[in-house]
Amino acid sequence: MTIDCVGEYRAKWGEGPIWVRGRLVYVDIEGHRVISIDPGTGDERVWEIGERVGTVVPRVSGGFVIAGDSGFAFLDEESGEVTRIADPEPEKENNRFNDGKCAPDGHFFAGTISLVKKEGRFVSFVA
Repeated sequence: MTIDCVGEYRAKWGEGPIWVRGRLVYVDIEGHRVISIDPGTGDERVWEIGERVGTVVPRVSGGFVIAGDSGFAFLDEESGEVTRIADPEPEKENNRFNDGKCAPDGHFFAGTISLVKKEGRFVSFVA
């Protein structure tokens, strides 16, 4: 078996890969980016988010929903524009969203993690 790397981008902390419309999409948490690659054509897109981003999921209407340091946001696939939606835990300044996915009914679930590992501040789930 041969393993080949695809794409030029090398993540600092790549996580959460999903297949979206024939493309592999994942996040680089510490690189503050969302990455998309078409393994068939080699076409690669990288979006700078401006903060740690822990998860990405596709939207039926196009683009993505992401969650990171400051809560939930939309990512426009064409322009790269990030539109903030909400931060459900603004009082927890040392928490960030870490991972999330959509349920079969379309609801988006995401969990947070403490950056300072204080007891009682580890994980919250928001739908």
